[in-house]
Amino acid sequence: EARSDVEVEIAFYLVNDKYQYENIKLEDIIPRDESYTYDFSVSNNDGVNRTETALTYDVEVITTTNLPLTYDLYIRDDNGNYSSVVTNDVIDLDEDSAYFRTINTSTKTFGFDTDKTDYYRLVVNFPLEYKDFKYQGISENIEIRILSRQLLPGDN
Repeated sequence: EARSDVEVEIAFYLVNDKYQYENIKLEDIIPRDESYTYDFSVSNNDGVNRTETALTYDVEVITTTNLPLTYDLYIRDDNGNYSSVVTNDVIDLDEDSAYFRTINTSTKTFGFDTDKTDYYRLVVNFPLEYKDFKYQGISENIEIRILSRQLLPGDN
């Protein structure tokens, strides 16, 4: 059973092995001292149905690189504390010669006998030092991807 007082902007329900994603468009982001936070959750149920097999999932955050933003991704533990889960953070060129940042986490596992929800917080910083007219009107896009797979007997 999962209960939370965290208000999430995005919820992913893994009741089968599939790929899911959600886009966040940062149109009105401005340089400031405070971080921007985006909460989302990943569950093995949708409130009615629960996965019938064990699943693994990976979280991948892909961003454009139009603005000098920094990112971190956290997971909340049972005590309400957040810890960083970033295992890889790279900027690469795609086939269209555009730069994208990809942030990955380690693989997580859900069982099928109880409802389970993992709560994440994406923290975005746009430091005040970039308060300059050349950054006005530029938007940034963030895509959160969840890739889930059925865990087969013998898989680790």
